[in-house]
Amino acid sequence: MAGVSIKINDAQMAEALRVLNPKQFDQAIFQAFSRSFTTARKMVSDETKGVVNLKAGAIKEAIGSKPPKRGEQNPSAVITITKKPTPAIDFSGKGATVKATKTRGVSVTMRRDRGPIQFPHYFKAKMKSGHVGIFGRTKTPSGRRARQGKKNKAGFVGRLTIREVVGTTVYELVGEALQNVVGRKLAVALPALLEKNMASQIDRFTKKAGGQ
Repeated sequence: MAGVSIKINDAQMAEALRVLNPKQFDQAIFQAFSRSFTTARKMVSDETKGVVNLKAGAIKEAIGSKPPKRGEQNPSAVITITKKPTPAIDFSGKGATVKATKTRGVSVTMRRDRGPIQFPHYFKAKMKSGHVGIFGRTKTPSGRRARQGKKNKAGFVGRLTIREVVGTTVYELVGEALQNVVGRKLAVALPALLEKNMASQIDRFTKKAGGQ
């Protein structure tokens, strides 16, 4: 799913420009695309949640959208699955959980059709900010810095920098085959959805102007 582009059809654009003032036109464009994006995120979430072990909200956050610029003559937008890495702690959707033990570290199931990934020596913790994540200490580097603290058998020392485990991206987990399926469904459904939402916005402003 490299990206699904949608735009308002020419006839509807001409109608909107004819009956709406510039401010109303900008508001109508914004609302029509915004509502279409919301539905698109749910569509992608519904298609992918059977594969990716993420909560629906986390999947929706991975759906990127590039809205049209204000004042654009031919408004269009692109919807994609972003390639931003997802924190490992977020892989705790229905049917599986992030499991942490003192002896084996943390295991995370990222895809429902695959086994868990082990993170030995890592731990689940809550930061002062309230953020909960999976963390681990960096290994001791070689050379002078290796002598700054006592190292255990695993190569870790207590005062080394702690970092959070970030999993792979939803884009990679979904895979090319499912991305193509989702992309084709969006390409069919979104134009009609955008047309419906834009018609609703035009109707809203014209009724208001007519005092209805």
